[in-house]
Order: sequence, then structure tokens, then C-alpha cells
Amino acid sequence: MTRAGTAALAAAVAGCSTSPAESTPPTRIGSWPPATEAGEIVTRTYYPEWIGWADDAFSDATSISIRAESQPFAWQDRRPFGDGIVGDVRRWWADVRGTSSYDGPRRRVDVVSLQDWRLDSARDLLHPLPVERMPNWEYVRQRFREIDFHRSDGDVYGVPIEATIAGLTYDADRFDDPPDSWELLFDSEFSGRAVCTDPLRFPHIAAQYLGQDPRSPDDFEAIRELLETHHSRLVAQSDGGESTAVEEFFVSDAEAIEAFASGRAVIGSVGMEPMYAARFERGLPIDYTAPAEGALFSAFFFGVPVESPHPFAATRFVDWALRPSSAAELAAREGFMPTVGARTELPDEVASFFEWPEAWSLRYDDPRTTDEVEIEYSELLRDIYGLF
Repeated sequence: MTRAGTAALAAAVAGCSTSPAESTPPTRIGSWPPATEAGEIVTRTYYPEWIGWADDAFSDATSISIRAESQPFAWQDRRPFGDGIVGDVRRWWADVRGTSSYDGPRRRVDVVSLQDWRLDSARDLLHPLPVERMPNWEYVRQRFREIDFHRSDGDVYGVPIEATIAGLTYDADRFDDPPDSWELLFDSEFSGRAVCTDPLRFPHIAAQYLGQDPRSPDDFEAIRELLETHHSRLVAQSDGGESTAVEEFFVSDAEAIEAFASGRAVIGSVGMEPMYAARFERGLPIDYTAPAEGALFSAFFFGVPVESPHPFAATRFVDWALRPSSAAELAAREGFMPTVGARTELPDEVASFFEWPEAWSLRYDDPRTTDEVEIEYSELLRDIYGLF
């Protein structure tokens, strides 16, 4: 094999460009922008539309191109879902959503999207990031800066890039004012005309409705009683049997939006992305709120793995993604709530859709529950709704 062929083979095995690799961690960045000879970085994100735009825009600004891979779970140096029943539940949900098969490099990745529990479990595989020296960190909203588990011993291991809320979704044509209680979902005449796209979070919402801490509930019997009442409502108000009632309540994103479009559903709990698409791409009168009992929210993060061949270039990209204009593109193309203030970069109606009023009572849906709590939640879903 020729010397050029050997170099090309090595680059292919590494899963990155042939530009010199950097070994200094991002916390050693002394000035901005950081010096780098990287010509390309490898990313694994949840944002295919946005990353395609970012490749052109970031390359124009820095001369660094992006090799964009999807399937962030493919980045791993251990089982990506964890062990025991908690890992089994997460793996089941990934299988349901069709996200458990992988292509492309799995280790030598420069920037990776992280769900919050993945960030918590993989902290030792990530570089701490010098956020106080990153110019665009100042645009991150205070609510997201205060999420404490992306920090350890004063270091930040993941930058919040987008957020979602487990709010109360409703048909704005059916309600003169935003619904003010989760009771409408759990125990009312609307229960049979409701949908939920995240069964794993549903018991957390139940705990929130009952005034309990979803991370550490103090009365599982009360949660069980509420969910049993809800299940009975579903069956009583369904035209089919028990399994049909459950299948019509726990649905996919696409099924939820079709239920709202047809009028079968008028209330529920649906993620930000499908709500955004329903409202701004299909013109459906769909909206969401945080009822009086409060609502849960969570964030997704960008992290730089310790095996990143180009940690300086990766850190520069993470900072670039926090610019209001970059965040606005993410919101517009992917339908996610930006974690930075980007109101002036978005149309008024879109900006309003992504605003969470200060009057809302919001609690971060912290993933650091104990195995015992997650097992209790899983048993509720299994015993009452027949899931898993």
C-alpha cells in the first residue's frame, strides 16, 4: 500500500479528517477563538435539518466543515442505556421509537447531543467546557444555567442547547382560556379525548399533579390510585376495549397530531417538536400551558467527548451554536425551544410560542432518580396500563 493509501485508511478507521489531532482539553483554551488546525469535526446530533444548515454557516465563519452523523446513542464507550430495569425501560423506549441501530463512528466523535440522563451517566467520558470564556454563554437563559447536574465540582460538562416541556397541550378552539389544572387530563370528561406521547414521563406528571416531587415521591399509593382512576376513565370513554383505550392514549408524535387534527383529541401532553409542526406547518389551533400545579421541563445538551480528535474546534462549534441566530435556526428548522434568548431573531408568533412566562411554576424533570423510584414508576405503567 502507498503512503497516501495508508494515511487514507488510518483516517477512515479513525472516523475523522486527516487534520492534526488536538490533545489539550478545552479548559486550557487561553484566548478566543481557540487556535485549531482542524479542517473537519464529526458530530452526532438530533438535528438533521439544522446541522445541514450549520455545516455551511459554520464553515463560512471558521473554515471548519462538519461531518454530520445522526443517532447520538451511537457514541458510547459503555452500554448506552444503563443496567438493570432502568436500562431495560430506556432500551424499550428506544426500540419503540426506532433509535437503537447505529451507523458511522462510535467513539472518535467531536460533538455529541446528550439527553440529560445520558449526560449524567457519561460525565467521565466528556471534557469540562470553559463556559465562562465562551462568548455566547451569556445568551443562555438563567433557567437553563441553573440546571445543576450538568456541573460537577464547578465544571460544566454539557451546554444546554434546546428544551422541551411536558406541558398541558390543548386545542385552542375548544378552550376559551388555557386549562388551569391537570385534572382535565387525569379525571374529567376529557380523559377519553386525550393523548400522551411520552409514557415514561406520565407517572412523573402524575406526581407533579399531586404536589409530590417526581424525583422522590412520598406517596406512591396516591400516584397508583390516580393512575388507576385515569385508566378506568380511558376504558369507560373508549369505543373499544381496554387495550384499544391504552393504545389510543399512549401514541406516537404523528398519531397525537392526527388525533388533534381529527378532533378525537382536545387535550394531552405532547412534545414541543410535534406541537410546533402542527401549529406552524399545518395551521392547527394547538397550544400548551403549565397548569396551576406546575409542569416539568427538560433540556438536551451538546458535549465534547474526551476522545474528540479536535476538542478546541468542537468547543468553538458548541459556542457558535449558542449564538441567537444559530438558536433561531434550530428552533425554526427543528421545532425545539431554544435555550438562549432569540426572540429578536424569530417571527413574533413563533417567539411567543417558545416563551415560558415567569408566572408558570416549572420544575426540572431531573433524571437522577434512584433505581428504586424508577422501578416503582415502571411497575405502575406495567400493572395499570400493561406496558413493557
